[in-house]
Amino acid sequence: MKKRKGISKSRYMLGILAAISLIAGGCGDERMNEPQSGTEAGIQEGGAITNTGGTVDLSHAGQVTTLDINDQFTERDRKTDYIESECTVISLNKTTADTEDSNVKIKDGVIQITQKGSYIIRGSLTDGYLIIDVPEEDKVQLILDGMDISCSGMAPVYIKQADKVFITLAADSENYLRNTDSFTAIDENNVDGAIFSKCDLTLNGTGKLTVSSEEGHGIVSKDDLVITGGEYEITSGDHGISGKDSVRIADGAIHITCEEDGLHSGNDEDPEKGYVYVGGGDIVISAGDDGIHGESKAVIGGGTILIGKSNEGIEGAVIEIAGGDITVTSEDDGLNATDEVYILISGGTIAVDASGDGIDSNGSLYMTGGSVTVSGPENSGNGALDYDATAQITGGTIVAAGAGGMDQNFSDGTQVCIRVTSSAFHSGGEEVVLKDSQGQVLLSYTPAKNYNSVILSTPKLKVGETYTISMGSENQEITPDQLIYGGSSGGMGGP
Repeated sequence: MKKRKGISKSRYMLGILAAISLIAGGCGDERMNEPQSGTEAGIQEGGAITNTGGTVDLSHAGQVTTLDINDQFTERDRKTDYIESECTVISLNKTTADTEDSNVKIKDGVIQITQKGSYIIRGSLTDGYLIIDVPEEDKVQLILDGMDISCSGMAPVYIKQADKVFITLAADSENYLRNTDSFTAIDENNVDGAIFSKCDLTLNGTGKLTVSSEEGHGIVSKDDLVITGGEYEITSGDHGISGKDSVRIADGAIHITCEEDGLHSGNDEDPEKGYVYVGGGDIVISAGDDGIHGESKAVIGGGTILIGKSNEGIEGAVIEIAGGDITVTSEDDGLNATDEVYILISGGTIAVDASGDGIDSNGSLYMTGGSVTVSGPENSGNGALDYDATAQITGGTIVAAGAGGMDQNFSDGTQVCIRVTSSAFHSGGEEVVLKDSQGQVLLSYTPAKNYNSVILSTPKLKVGETYTISMGSENQEITPDQLIYGGSSGGMGGP
């Protein structure tokens, strides 16, 4: 289904046509300089992808994303070590705190850090919060080492001003941040997350952080939000993790239960920003709205992603998947690219269970590699594949099973793709099997939902050879006479 969600078509087209060069910010000082790291796993560099009238030129082999992957994470983002003797220790004592550093102001349960440096936070604060308000060119590192802060009407951690803040979860530590009521404004900023940052924010380390925000977001940055390690348990009444300019994940174990989007990024002022990039990690999401939502882009190059509950699984103007192990369950579309752009699948293993369209592009769909399975929809008002412009397959394997009526086969490509239909629905649990003339199994998949239309493609298929497709106990013998065989709904309708 076509869910626009208030996204500007003109904004996205400008973003795709622009030369995108996204640079991770930050001016370093002598303690926290930030040289850039190398290319992330799963994404290759190459020539530019261009968009012309809703189609994409894939002639430059090896290019799978328009993001500059070299700029997603810095060495400082990944740095987790510290020397305790060189840090300021802040000890929380239920209603107040103790420290020997005069740059830390403590009053009525409010702890304010006013100068750059590294700060170790230990202990519990039952109704107070921590504010970082330093000169805008300075960086701060917070080391959470057995910290527990709860606050009824404010962010337990409020980063009001800094160049960049690093939150490091100390080894073997368990840390907690809780907001237990609606947020109340204390200044001109709309503070609405358990961690709320007005600047670039990086979370790393090897400890654990549990975040609870009953009526707001879990973790928020109004610039870039980066995670390179650590374990996170996030429960929120709004978005789980939100970064205005970007959300970037290199590693970590992240479990999110939220009422809105699990991972969210959106920037209405700059069409080159507002993206989500996942290069690694173990991510589990149960969302009331989208599992992953990047208004300009959602790019996945690695990691394990399980979206167990969502309205739409992964949504963005552009969706690019080059690696990873991705499982999506959605009440509406599994993958949804908005506003006449594209979905590009060049790698990874993707399993979609959708009640709406399985893979839906309001522009074009391109598959050059990877492995895709789609189960659903069961209603003929949607399709396992749905696109507006073109759908091209040049590599990879796919089995997409759903209801006939609105489903589409690929429109062109260099690899044989077969669409086969049945006069009756087959029940979920009845296996789809593709065999060659020698009886060798080329593809098999067991859909979870009822189906009467199946799309199959693998590099092993050839024009002019005979194959047997089984749907439960029903067998059909097919000899494709062209690369795209069986048409779309309303076309040939199968053999």
